[in-house]
Amino acid sequence: MIRIITDSSSYIPSDIQLEYGITVIPHIMKMGDREIPETSISNESFYDQIKKANEIPKSRPLDPDVLYEAFLKEIEDGNTIVAVFISAKVSETCKNAAVAKEKILREFPKASIAIVDSGSAAMEEGLAVLAAAEKAKEGAWLEEVVKAAESTIKYTKFLFMPSTTKFMEISGKVSKVQSFIGDMLQITPILQRKNGSIELKEMVRIKTKAINRFLEIFKEDISKYGVQKVIVHHIDDMDKAMELSQRIREIADTDISICDIGPSVGANVGPGTIGIVYMTQQEMPEESGDL
Repeated sequence: MIRIITDSSSYIPSDIQLEYGITVIPHIMKMGDREIPETSISNESFYDQIKKANEIPKSRPLDPDVLYEAFLKEIEDGNTIVAVFISAKVSETCKNAAVAKEKILREFPKASIAIVDSGSAAMEEGLAVLAAAEKAKEGAWLEEVVKAAESTIKYTKFLFMPSTTKFMEISGKVSKVQSFIGDMLQITPILQRKNGSIELKEMVRIKTKAINRFLEIFKEDISKYGVQKVIVHHIDDMDKAMELSQRIREIADTDISICDIGPSVGANVGPGTIGIVYMTQQEMPEESGDL
């Protein structure tokens, strides 16, 4: 049997984890002198804490020993593993998974473990995990399961915008000067996943105009490539997510779900951030540099 393993930054809903038998390994958050699994603290509690903090909690990539134990359990049960993880450009989890795989293969030379770099995070990573899980449930061969996960990124896009650049400043993503000028001029950055990293797509003055532009980008893409599904992401702001979902429904008659983002990804951009992950019917070309 092929078993799917992923990390907690994919934010796969618990009911889907159970339906497909997906193993989710949590990232560890360092909060002051405490280290806790991402999945052991509620999002609400976490964001309440960081609103008052001067230091942003850091997440660690999955540890090779933890990955080894997860792999070992499946191999000892006679299973094949497809492990789909957060982008290798933003985390060393894939690198550590390769270390764990090598250790397993020294003990079990015939073990079959495929490691897939999703090239993203949040539900864009999650869609790659789900694509693999669906193929595995159908009884597909290993190569087909891996291909399903790897090809998903060609059909998806992840756009998001933070409510403030404060948390990006604290986490080192932008400078103090950039943060100050951005907030003073009411400039909202629209960020995107691109080539495995998070990059600036556009800067828009005034929040309402930024949301309008956000939706324009979505509309332009689906008019060219069609749409299969949409996930609205939010960080501690369900009202804003509901409003964005309604506006998307006015543009596209498609499956829309809402998913909150947890600590390992959310700590870098902060509460109030909203985003969308969407999957198109046709392949979307990778964009050339905007900056």
